[in-house]
Amino acid sequence: MAACSIIQMLSLQTLVELGDKKQLLEKLEESKRSTSKELYERTPQGHTALDVAALLGRRDMLQLLLEYGAELNGANKSGA
Repeated sequence: MAACSIIQMLSLQTLVELGDKKQLLEKLEESKRSTSKELYERTPQGHTALDVAALLGRRDMLQLLLEYGAELNGANKSGA
C-alpha cells in the first residue's frame, strides 16, 4: 500500500494528534469535495477533531477545523 493511501486512511483526530497540518488540510479539502461527515466523527471517547486540537493546544489546527465548519458547541460522551 502506498504511503499516500495510508495517510488518507488516518482520521482527522489522528492527524491533529500527529500535528500534521498539511495532511489535515488535504483531508479537509477532500472531505469538503465528497460531502463527507468526517468532520463530525468522534473517537470512542466521543471526541471530535476539534476537541483533540483543543486538548492538545493546537490553535492553528483549531482555526483550520473551524474554517471548515467544525461544530464549536458539540459535547463528548461525558457532556464536556
